[in-house]
Amino acid sequence: ASKPMIKLLNQQKTIAGYECIAYQVSINTKSEKASLLCWVTKDTVAVKHANMPFFSIFSAGSIGIPGNPKRLVLAFEGISEGTPVQLIVESITPHVEKMGWNNYKIMNMPSI
Repeated sequence: ASKPMIKLLNQQKTIAGYECIAYQVSINTKSEKASLLCWVTKDTVAVKHANMPFFSIFSAGSIGIPGNPKRLVLAFEGISEGTPVQLIVESITPHVEKMGWNNYKIMNMPSI
């Protein structure tokens, strides 16, 4: 699989009480096309979360975002395979496997 193209953007915002920075993540292969704006925590977040296939959240390292791999992706929006994608973590309970998502639905996720 081809690695995604990742670009740090000069954008910041607070999501679920955590300071986040924006990254543009793009995939363009014969089998997959996606362009996502990913909001990543500036610092690690002490939260337990489930692993694949029933994950509760992405870590920055799991999609190749540089820096501390244990930071979390708290929101992403964009287009994957021609379908709009938008997920935002609305709440996090530290040290517990509990997160609140908006717009949660089953969808095709990019294989970043």
